[in-house]
Amino acid sequence: MRRLTTAKRTVIFLALLTVGIDGYPAKYYFSNSGNNNNSGTSPGQAWQSLSKISGINFSPGDSVLLEGGTTIMGNILFNNVTVSGAANPIVFASYGTGRATVNSGTSTGFYAGNSCGFVVKNLNFIGAGYTLGTASGIYFRNTLPAGTKLDFIRIDSVECSGYNNVGIGWAGVNTASGFSNISITHAVAHENGNGIVSGGYNGKTGYNLTSWAHAQTYIGYCTAFNNPGSPQVTTTQTGDGIQIRSTDNLLIEHCIAYNNGAGNQTTSGGPVGIWCTQCNNATIQYCESHHNHHGTGGDGDGFDLDGAVTNGVLQYNYSHDNDGAGFLIYQFNNAGRMDSVTIRYNISINDTRQSSMGGIQVNSDDVATGGGVNHARVYNNTVYLAPNNVSGPPAFYIDGQITQLTVANNIIQVTSGLQLVGNVQPV
Repeated sequence: MRRLTTAKRTVIFLALLTVGIDGYPAKYYFSNSGNNNNSGTSPGQAWQSLSKISGINFSPGDSVLLEGGTTIMGNILFNNVTVSGAANPIVFASYGTGRATVNSGTSTGFYAGNSCGFVVKNLNFIGAGYTLGTASGIYFRNTLPAGTKLDFIRIDSVECSGYNNVGIGWAGVNTASGFSNISITHAVAHENGNGIVSGGYNGKTGYNLTSWAHAQTYIGYCTAFNNPGSPQVTTTQTGDGIQIRSTDNLLIEHCIAYNNGAGNQTTSGGPVGIWCTQCNNATIQYCESHHNHHGTGGDGDGFDLDGAVTNGVLQYNYSHDNDGAGFLIYQFNNAGRMDSVTIRYNISINDTRQSSMGGIQVNSDDVATGGGVNHARVYNNTVYLAPNNVSGPPAFYIDGQITQLTVANNIIQVTSGLQLVGNVQPV
């Protein structure tokens, strides 16, 4: 039997490690000093152009690594790539010293269409500016048939700035199609049309929501600031800090949102620092939201449970110096039933700076579906309110279709003759 020499055995072993043969994960390297004629499988053989990614036949556990401390022009695009994410995700990260930066101009920095099983971490994404294009920093999109959910997204320690649409976003196009098992942590989104935003469509029977686009979503230790809104969009609000839509089982905690929304161009509604809408089992806690604005529209609130939220809680949050309400429960028309919503153990200091909204506000459209706001509780909160320059806002505002509202054990202080409670309607 012919034996391999030690040198030949070493070469074969290294080849297995670097190119992913026989189940070994592969690592692909990118550097400004690289060359597209290289193998791409080591720092010394790095590729230069991110377009090389489209030619890779990825396997679970593979990695794409960009040289830290440098800026690479281009973007990362995927379509129809799914792997067993929790066990062996495809990882996108930096190597060497510091974070790598992807400058994608007017294109989306990282786009994944009908794809999942990814980890994106320790990377920066920079666009051409929030006034240009329609791009996002990181964006996942599901266009698969109704009810199809793609599993596993992890985004950690990234920074996204200069995008017209959103810094970080994910959306489903068809009813109850979207993503599950999502985690966004230690992310920073600034100077975008919106900060961190999800979109999708609920299933609905009568007044009741029966399904949601996304499931099991965690957003923690993130910061969204200076996201003014998109100047080209006038039909809906822009300039949200963190806005999550159509999600079953949502937790947002230890996040900060400030100075968002000043460029909002809609004349109805408006952006909010941190909020969710049409969600179930949603909790927002231990967050701070301040100095958020409404632009040409309304709102500019600190926190909000909005439109068809069921089993929603705002707790242990700090809101201050926002244009609109500090804490809002609001039901809009045709949203679906809103039920079991709670505001507790929060602090609002000098909110409603540019409106007549309340420091805490509970209200519903006059003809809201599903009976407006059902089973709302507001207790153990602290509100301090001084006069603003545009109106005489109340510390607490109640209005519209509200069924079974409990208000108890709140500490409210106002100055200069402001109302403690405003516009109370029968409940």
